[in-house]
Amino acid sequence: MPKSAPSQPASGKQSVKCQTALVTRIALFLKILSKENFQKLLRDTAGMDIPSEGDLLKLMISKAYISPKEVPGLKKTCLSFARAQTDTRFGSLCIEFGFLTQSNLDLALEEQKFLSEDGRTIFLGDLLVEAGMISAQQQKLILQKQKMDLNFQENTPQNATREIRGNGIILFIPETGLRAHGLREKTVAGSPLSVDRLKDFLEDNGIIYGLKNDYELKKFLSDDLYTAQRFELAKGLDPIPGTDAQIFYLFEQNYLTAGHLNNNGTMDFKSRGQVPFVAAGDILAEKIPAKDGRDGVDIFGDVVESVPPMDAELLCGKGVSLSENNLRAYADREGYPKLSPGGSISVNDAHVIRGDVDFTTGHVKFNKNVFITGTVKSGFKVEAVDVVARAVDGGIISAKGDVSIALGITNATIDAEGSVSAGFVHRSTIGAMGDVDITTEVVESQISLEGTFEMSRGKMYASTVSARGGAKVYHIGSIKTVPTIIEVGTSPYLNRAVKALDLEIDTTETRLEAKIDETDALQNRINEVEREITRLNKEARSKGGPKAQDPEALNTRLSALRTEQNTLDSQIRSNAEAIEGLKQLIKTLVERKFNLQHKIAATLPKPILDVRGMVLSGTMVRGVHSSTCIAKDLARVRIMEMISTEQRDGRAWEMITNRL
Repeated sequence: MPKSAPSQPASGKQSVKCQTALVTRIALFLKILSKENFQKLLRDTAGMDIPSEGDLLKLMISKAYISPKEVPGLKKTCLSFARAQTDTRFGSLCIEFGFLTQSNLDLALEEQKFLSEDGRTIFLGDLLVEAGMISAQQQKLILQKQKMDLNFQENTPQNATREIRGNGIILFIPETGLRAHGLREKTVAGSPLSVDRLKDFLEDNGIIYGLKNDYELKKFLSDDLYTAQRFELAKGLDPIPGTDAQIFYLFEQNYLTAGHLNNNGTMDFKSRGQVPFVAAGDILAEKIPAKDGRDGVDIFGDVVESVPPMDAELLCGKGVSLSENNLRAYADREGYPKLSPGGSISVNDAHVIRGDVDFTTGHVKFNKNVFITGTVKSGFKVEAVDVVARAVDGGIISAKGDVSIALGITNATIDAEGSVSAGFVHRSTIGAMGDVDITTEVVESQISLEGTFEMSRGKMYASTVSARGGAKVYHIGSIKTVPTIIEVGTSPYLNRAVKALDLEIDTTETRLEAKIDETDALQNRINEVEREITRLNKEARSKGGPKAQDPEALNTRLSALRTEQNTLDSQIRSNAEAIEGLKQLIKTLVERKFNLQHKIAATLPKPILDVRGMVLSGTMVRGVHSSTCIAKDLARVRIMEMISTEQRDGRAWEMITNRL
């Protein structure tokens, strides 16, 4: 009778101890596991080999020592605790490398703890980078060091290989128990060992699985090579680890680049990439589910559990929903897709920039609203619908909607299809389809708008304002500067926009004509190629004659012509798509021009200027048909254009002044 294999922990590793297991300690701390049930669990597991904490958790559930409802939270807490232990090593390496001080690390760990209590899990490295305590490159270096340390630990044997001697054989069994190698001793008293006795010796030591066949074992016993070289006597079945779940994000997360390479070879460092934008229904992320591995069997016949795969969860924030199978995340609305440090995907109606628009962000182009907590710096552009910013200092804003600046606009260019509001305007140019509202000051600026210009307090000087809807200003002019010009009832803004559209339409039509001519030339060449192919095929069918060519040369020529024909066909198809796109663009531009002209015709001019404070002499006020230069300082007046009372039949106009 063969002897039974000695009891071995699965995979040769130390079994989990109930008293010290992380899962039981955390369950006790959170009061998910009562002290009474813990004592029962200790009695239940006495003398048992528990391969993993997962098995211990399953045991607690089967015995009803903990509620199944508490299991997901308990698993999450255990994972967070394990991460925290890893993060502690990360922090230690930061200090060891001189990237961080202990006091800064303590602050970061405190913040991480606070976020964890608030339900947000964030790795220490990501937190430190986000807070600006370390750079992204330093984080990568630390993570690489951690990986190297882990690989070293995994590749370093924790215990020496076990040796068993007997019957002139030395057995070598590694800790995993998945192999057994043998070495014959050189001088052994007694009769040579037979194959059957070798098998008995192996079985006596519990080796019952994966034995080599009799031919191989006989070779081991007879060949003196194996007195110096080890021979594999038994081989277990290696476990195959599971495949972790993977999430692929289908939108650009790190859209910022070093800069844009211009056609002339120069680098534009202000252009750092376009803000990603998604439409409702777009797929944002896809998950490939985890795949279970395969358990192995060691040479003792015990099951060696495979490493369980790690699952990954698609986390959805605002504006994102999951598919029914939880494997896809979809955008519920159009906007800016973002992945939080905690792994949650959201789609925002607005793009929020926390800080300045500068070399950090590059130019900003977004098809929805943009909110900027800082300043649009010199030379940087913002293109969006509505734009809200703290200040503009030399920046350029182009908005399809409104522009709102909390402080002021300096050395900047603003163009808005809606209204514009700001605290002050210095040495800037503003164009707006709607109203313009300035709070305190307008200096050395040019402003044109189709709506009403309003400045209920503060001063305006050395500036030009053209407002089709009239103007309301508190104080105009200064004795130390050049006179201010106020035009009411007229504005060049829409006329300039129409002219710009005319120019763009003409340019696009020229491109369209060139593309059509190019396509005609390509088609003519295709016709020539087809005629040449027909001629050569006819010539190939003819036998002999003065025009007959060498067959090999003929085939080479035909092959070249067919290749050219395919290339020309591809170019014509590409041109057809380009022509269709240009026609559509012209149609869109013409519609925009028509809408602008309709607005010009539908909006009645209002040639009225109200001054609640003072308007100083020298100020020029112009209407649609007439103008006046203020000869002396006036206070609280309305200046408006009317038909002259003296020449009513001649339809002459004049600017008149009334007291408010």
